Amino acid sequence: MTTFEFHPPLQLCNNHNLTITSLDEAEEVLTAHVLAHADREAAQFRDQIKHCETREAAANLANMFRDWAVRKRLVIAPPS
Repeated sequence: MTTFEFHPPLQLCNNHNLTITSLDEAEEVLTAHVLAHADREAAQFRDQIKHCETREAAANLANMFRDWAVRKRLVIAPPS
């Protein structure tokens, strides 16, 4: 997996002390979400992150993850 860092980090809605700073951490959030909710979309997304090989693909996945996580109300929407 290609490393990617979120700027600004994403803050979890259910725990304001934890933030998501990388795709590695995003993958952990997706895994927990899949286990708790049997969310097929999240499982497919997690697999894409695991197999990401380029910086450009990582940046695209990071943007997709941010949008997905905000839509699912898992993270606080970062300022525009």
